[in-house]
Amino acid sequence: MTKTTTTVIFDLSEVLIQGMFGAETTLAQILRRDPRQVWQELNTAPMRSFFLGLISERQYWGSMVSGFAWTCSFEEFQLAFRQNFYELPGTRRIIENLKAGGFQLGLLSIHGREWIEYIEQRHQYRQLFSVVHYSYQTGLMKPEPVAFHKIMRELGVAPHQCLFIDDSERNIRGAAAIGLPAIRFYGADQLLADLRGQNIDVYA
Repeated sequence: MTKTTTTVIFDLSEVLIQGMFGAETTLAQILRRDPRQVWQELNTAPMRSFFLGLISERQYWGSMVSGFAWTCSFEEFQLAFRQNFYELPGTRRIIENLKAGGFQLGLLSIHGREWIEYIEQRHQYRQLFSVVHYSYQTGLMKPEPVAFHKIMRELGVAPHQCLFIDDSERNIRGAAAIGLPAIRFYGADQLLADLRGQNIDVYA
């Protein structure tokens, strides 16, 4: 793969930075509900609107209050996610080593504006990537083919020149459908092994 692969495109949530998953536990304690129910309510139409940049974080919270009778304050809603946006161990080192090894790097993420403003300020990772696409800016969400094609076009590469890293099986299948090779992320150690298994030398 090293003969043709010039570019690696990463997902953000649950790959470099922990995403939404886990915040439902904190919210469930406040709301006195089952975390599974809270997760289902979070993952409804307002979430998609938030990730597409159509509504604000406050409006997303308001939709939970009006739609599901949530009793938490906006400040509690905010804090639950911000406490959850921690950096996952090991991934940054792999990204840094790929960059040092001459690979072009892209970031393709489904995320909301206010969350990204917080995450970028706290974790300072944007400089690692040549091109960064967030769904709230582009209006596109994985696994829509156009989302993959848009970032590859900006990076100036074809699918066979890329490798896509994501934790979502759905997104991995979407990438495969357009001929974009992909690795599903289960953790930094597994990613390192998978990269080396494809003859991409990474020292981490």
